[in-house]
Amino acid sequence: MRTAVAVRWAAAAVIALEAGFVIGSVTSRPPAPPPVRTAQAGARTSRLGRTTSPATPSPTPTPSPTPTPTAGPPTTTTTVTLQVGGLSRSYRLIRPTQPVADRLPALVILHGVNASVDYEVERDGLLPVADAGQAVLVYPAGYEESWNAGVCCPPASTDGVDDTGFLAAVLQQVAADPGVDPARVTLVGFSNGGRMAYQLDCAQPGIVTSMVVALAVPVSTCGASAPVSLLMMANADDPEVPYAPGDDQGAGLTAVTDVVAAWRSRDGCGGSSS
Repeated sequence: MRTAVAVRWAAAAVIALEAGFVIGSVTSRPPAPPPVRTAQAGARTSRLGRTTSPATPSPTPTPSPTPTPTAGPPTTTTTVTLQVGGLSRSYRLIRPTQPVADRLPALVILHGVNASVDYEVERDGLLPVADAGQAVLVYPAGYEESWNAGVCCPPASTDGVDDTGFLAAVLQQVAADPGVDPARVTLVGFSNGGRMAYQLDCAQPGIVTSMVVALAVPVSTCGASAPVSLLMMANADDPEVPYAPGDDQGAGLTAVTDVVAAWRSRDGCGGSSS
């Protein structure tokens, strides 16, 4: 505003001088002729006898570069706490920030004995699935890094921890999540976590429709009959789990081949086993 006022006052002074006025009075003698000045090339003489240069076009402003938006993290991580059997239990929920669908499948992953949730997240290599927006990952935390899968494993088994009730509550919350497809919730377990998956399926038939189990067999017999899709990963040289009946390792446990045969019968699978 102050600059605009100064420009207007300068313009008024030029007009007054051109009319023969001196600011504040009128002269009593004719004004002296204006001095003659030689115009330079490319210049012109104003009505005041002053040489002016042609207007120089204002330079075109260079537009500021548009900042590149910074991509946010591909997932968000939250910890959910709940009370079960007089204990404070928790699970970690890893959700994609850009899901490929409104409702995603969920993987509920049970770590092995003496393993933490942090260790399992780093070990299992499933984070890229969540980063790509393809699934929600759920990591329940075992009781002092163990699960009560019946006769295995302490301290959860020796302290009588209600892990079945805890995991049932977790699965119920996950299935009710608006971003999860309740028909595509899969229970994943490794070693002691795999035994816990079998135990949960036995104690509450129908609570899940699919399981993935690695290096584990059920530690107790079960009469569950509801079909459950099972992906079972085993090693013929596993020192703790018998692969075939009569193997020395894993005394007292059901052999992998027997578990497969029983599960095929339960699911009504025909044809030969491979």
